[in-house]
Amino acid sequence: MRNILLLFSVLVLLPGTIRAQLNKNLITQRIESANAIRIDSVAIDSLQEVFLQRGLSSNDKLMAATKLVFRMAAARRYEDALKLCHQQITVSRNSQNDSAECVYTKLLGVTYYYMQQRQEALLYFEKALKQAELHGYYPIAYSCCNNIGGILLDLKEYNRAEKSLLQAISLMRTYGGKPEEIVITKRLLATLYDYQGKAKAAENIYRETIAYSLQNGDSISAAHAMTFYADLLWKQKQYQKAVSIGKQAIDLERKGANRNALLASLTMQRKYLIGQHSFRELVSLDSEIIALQAAIFSTDLNKEISETEVKYKMKELLYQQQLDAANANKKQQLLIMAFVGALLVTSLAFVVFYQRNKARQRERLEAEKTAAIILGE
Repeated sequence: MRNILLLFSVLVLLPGTIRAQLNKNLITQRIESANAIRIDSVAIDSLQEVFLQRGLSSNDKLMAATKLVFRMAAARRYEDALKLCHQQITVSRNSQNDSAECVYTKLLGVTYYYMQQRQEALLYFEKALKQAELHGYYPIAYSCCNNIGGILLDLKEYNRAEKSLLQAISLMRTYGGKPEEIVITKRLLATLYDYQGKAKAAENIYRETIAYSLQNGDSISAAHAMTFYADLLWKQKQYQKAVSIGKQAIDLERKGANRNALLASLTMQRKYLIGQHSFRELVSLDSEIIALQAAIFSTDLNKEISETEVKYKMKELLYQQQLDAANANKKQQLLIMAFVGALLVTSLAFVVFYQRNKARQRERLEAEKTAAIILGE
């Protein structure tokens, strides 16, 4: 009889459990689909609809809010993001939901970081860290440690940054941090060592994170690590190796859907090619950068080129040509002369186009930098 009652209970409860699980999966899919929308305004509206939906579980609501605040911050809708966080902190306190209050406090830090207000961001990350440690919310704690380390790195407080990043790695290993989260923190640690002049230590971490990311099929993390590693090599004047690693990063970015990340990698690659005096590849690269900028910014390339920009670029190219001619053999000189015309045209277009889009491109690159530093989504 007991077995029959048990079987009956299972048969009665199982359909409800399955429906709840399916509903949870559908909500998660809806949040991810909304966040995958490229147009910020549409993505934000879609995420807001999910966030305001009745009957959401606490975890689903926090997931939607986190994605929503990140998109608002990236779209420079700072007031909306700050208002949402402050409102939800009040709601969380009234309902004594400590974990939610901790998350929204951290999201205030994220928003201020996007606003380039480092000290304010640091204040809220430290506040969220104390709350997380007090209540044992370790995933929030290690993400805050990572973010604090990234800010201190920006502020050139290297000793404090190292301590915070090492604490983040320790917490991640103890409490099950995701592999991609550990990779981001270790890459930050490598950047710290680079800034401190510890090139070998930085290189070892970059190579380790690249190998690990590729082994686990995480091409995004691998590409980011390659870009940082190539920059380290460029600083050491290892131009050929920097170009090679930079190319690998670009190849990975081309396979992805993030055009801003690709633009960042292409822009970095430009200085590596200049260092190596690879003018043939520079011509092709400049053309790709211009085309990608046009696609991203929808800018008209047919506007008049200013006379000042023309004169400046001609002088720059003439100087580079003379410098290379002095250090190259006759065959190399002939090769440079063969490409100088094409280089002149594309470089002129590049300078004009770059200047016209400089502010917007700086915003895009800053957003990519933030995405490569801040944990929280």
